[in-house]
Amino acid sequence: MNGFLYGLLWYCNEMLNIYNYSIYPEYDFKKLDHNTICLPREEEEFLDLEDAKTGCKNRRNCKGVLQSDCTDQSKYYLCTDTAKLVTSLYFNEPSCFYQKYIIGEDIYSGFILFILLICHQ
Repeated sequence: MNGFLYGLLWYCNEMLNIYNYSIYPEYDFKKLDHNTICLPREEEEFLDLEDAKTGCKNRRNCKGVLQSDCTDQSKYYLCTDTAKLVTSLYFNEPSCFYQKYIIGEDIYSGFILFILLICHQ
């Protein structure tokens, strides 16, 4: 093989390593405005926001974390992907929702697809 093919194989291997890493993405959370809830929510309760976020990060089907009354003493619940997010000014108690998102999803998704198409040739 010539140097170009070796270089291309090395490059494809490196890009596939990045792709394999992206199968297990990193997550973060964005706090939505007050009075956002998910229906239905999971029954499991968490007493700490960080514990609830960790629980949500470890579940692929978790949409985010519901904080029942936006205070430090509130309980936290997980919301699945099938739950509906509802925002209303008419709820009796304010609630907060922390929506899970993949860090860098917009940056890498198109790039990874491009690399896979080139390297699969």
